[in-house]
Amino acid sequence: MKSDQTEVCAICGEQKECTRDHIPPKGVFLKPRPKNLVTVPACHDCNNGSSQYDEKFKMYLALHVAMHSKKGEKFFKNALKTFRHNQKLRKQILGNIEPIEFKTPRGVSLGEGALVLWDSEAHDRIIERTIRGLYYHHYGKVLAKRADISVHWHKALPEGLQEFALDKNWMGEDEFIYLHSEAEDSPLSTLWIFQFYNSHWASGVTIAKKLQQSVSN
Repeated sequence: MKSDQTEVCAICGEQKECTRDHIPPKGVFLKPRPKNLVTVPACHDCNNGSSQYDEKFKMYLALHVAMHSKKGEKFFKNALKTFRHNQKLRKQILGNIEPIEFKTPRGVSLGEGALVLWDSEAHDRIIERTIRGLYYHHYGKVLAKRADISVHWHKALPEGLQEFALDKNWMGEDEFIYLHSEAEDSPLSTLWIFQFYNSHWASGVTIAKKLQQSVSN
C-alpha cells in the first residue's frame, strides 16, 4: 500500500527516511533471495542500528530450524559463516548452551544433547521491527509511539490465533509466512503471526494506546 508519509522512517516514525530496510531482515532468506521481499523507508539509525540484532536473530533461527527440513539445514550451513567470523556472537551462543536429555513420549531415554536458548532481546527486537515494517507496508501508516507492541514466541503454530488473522502472505516458499488482521473499530490494533522455515513461530499484537488505557481502567 502506498502512503503519503514517505519522508518519515516507517520504523521509528520520527527521523527522515534516507534508505530502505528489508522486513524481515534479508539475512533470514536463502540465496538466491526471493523476488518478493519487502522493503520500507527507514532512517540511518533504524536500518544500521539493528545489524547486530539481525545477525543474532539469523544465527539463533538457523540453530532452531536446522533439523526440521532440507531448507532449514541449508540455511544453517549458510549461517555457519557468521558463526565462524563473529567471535563475540560465537562466544555468546556457546555460553547459552544447556545439556538436555532426549526422551521418547513414553519417557525412554535417547541420550544427551544440547539445548540452545534464544537471545530473547534480539528475537523480540526483530519481531517488533518486522511488525512495524509490515504494518506500514500493508496499511500505509507509521505506528511509531501511537501503539504498544507485545511480542511472543511459540513452540508450534498457535491454532487459536489463526481464527483472527485472515490475510495470509509469504516471502519465498516456506522461508517466511505471515498472517495478519486489523480490528475494525481500532485501525492501530492488529494481530500478526509469523512462521519461519515451518519450524519457528512468533506472534505480535499492536494495541492503540488510547484503547490500552481504557482496557486498563
